[in-house]
Amino acid sequence: MRRAYQEHRFGLVLGAGVSRAFRFHVPAWEELVASLASHPFVDGSKVDAAGAPLASRADLLFRHFTAKVKQALDADGPIDRYMAERIARGEWRALIREILYKEAPSPAALRDAHPFLQQFLTIVRDSPLTITYNFDAYLEMMLAVDSGNASDSRGRPYETVFDGARPFRSATGVIYHPNGYLPQNVLERASDDLVFSEEDFGDQLLASVAGHDASVTHHLSKQTCLFIGLSLSDETLRHLLRRNAVNNPGHFHYLVDWLNPDRPLTPERADALSAYRMRVYNLVTLYLADDEIRALGTLIQLPLEDFRRVADAAGAPLKYVFYLTGAPGVGKTTVLRHLASLNTYDEWMADPLPLLAKPYNKLSLDEQREVDDWVAKQLRDKNESLLREMEGVFVVERGPLDPLSFVDDDEVRRKATAFRPLLLPTKFDQLCAGSVILLWGDSARISSRVASRQAIQQPPGYLDGLQNRLRTRIYPEQAGAVSLRSTDWSISELVRAVAGVIHAGPYRSVDLGSRLSSLATGS
Repeated sequence: MRRAYQEHRFGLVLGAGVSRAFRFHVPAWEELVASLASHPFVDGSKVDAAGAPLASRADLLFRHFTAKVKQALDADGPIDRYMAERIARGEWRALIREILYKEAPSPAALRDAHPFLQQFLTIVRDSPLTITYNFDAYLEMMLAVDSGNASDSRGRPYETVFDGARPFRSATGVIYHPNGYLPQNVLERASDDLVFSEEDFGDQLLASVAGHDASVTHHLSKQTCLFIGLSLSDETLRHLLRRNAVNNPGHFHYLVDWLNPDRPLTPERADALSAYRMRVYNLVTLYLADDEIRALGTLIQLPLEDFRRVADAAGAPLKYVFYLTGAPGVGKTTVLRHLASLNTYDEWMADPLPLLAKPYNKLSLDEQREVDDWVAKQLRDKNESLLREMEGVFVVERGPLDPLSFVDDDEVRRKATAFRPLLLPTKFDQLCAGSVILLWGDSARISSRVASRQAIQQPPGYLDGLQNRLRTRIYPEQAGAVSLRSTDWSISELVRAVAGVIHAGPYRSVDLGSRLSSLATGS
């Protein structure tokens, strides 16, 4: 999340739990419907049924209220039907505004009235897009106060939108309200509609299924998002998340599940929820209390040196490196392309050497030396770049010891001895440690994949040898490598398996420098 925020590809998605967390009373949806039903202007006791679905209750109450308004207007003389409906809708919105902001303090007091939202205001201003499913304006009110007299070409350091189909004027600080927007100040522009009734929710879901939510879909596919205050009860949101998970199996977001001190969560339920959300929606679940959510907002923005001190005190690494390795054609490049929301390193730092298309055992001695020198230079450059990285999650195609697998078993020791000075020219050089994810599979199927993309064949027998050496000599599981049989899965399943290791598995860092020395000495 920190890296995504620094690279302006991070965004927040906020739900009702954020507004409900204020220390003054903000009505939940059920309370809002009940308050509308009991309001003297609505007098909904004759049509409301407390046990009915909330969307249905809101729909019935609105239609009942509209009929009352039209009746009152007709008493003063005939009125255009369209005008009557517009007047009724405006008065209905005024009632919602009255209930929604009934206990709201002054905007200046909002800063200290929320347990954690203040820590995310800078993130909202800096991010390309913040999505809030609330139609209140508390976020905008806090931003206005927090910014003081600061302004930009927009006059305000944020832009509120409620029509995702229209282009945004701003590159950052855009706040999108998919369910509509109803500010406290009646002079502020509100949305024409609020997604509040069964009809509204139905139309929104149908529009989502039809693909009329391109801005949100694009945002979820390109940005890393943190969801706060959402229960995933919204069918439209679940549809969007599921569609994103299917179309982008390697792109994961983060969901904060608020820890209610009055209702402790059992470890079993937490594990089941985490697995379900990761599998179905590509969501990594963070179980946090109010103070921990506030701390998360602080940590995302903390300068590197301050963050380093916090991480050191907690015993947490700043950098996680995952080497994705395996024989040619096993699926490494395909998986890496699906993990682009993380920080990735391609197989080579330059255009591949044409000789790499040939099996290593078919090369002449001069060609082998040329390949060894070129590969060592590429791996050395990649290694030095990784060592310079300060923080983040990095997925690297090919491990630095891969070239040792291209010789016969009895030649591995000699190869390691000769390759070590090419990879680490001085005694001060070191290999970047990291977790090794080894992909392997049916050699005949892998060979057919290679044949479909290049004229030079990689025979199944040759690939068998490569895979056996990678699994038993170079990166054995007892040395800490994670082994996945890739040819048994579809691309989507394989990507999810690798992403599961990265996001949910234990991080097992392999000391590759020591591993190389062991292979060179035969120990």
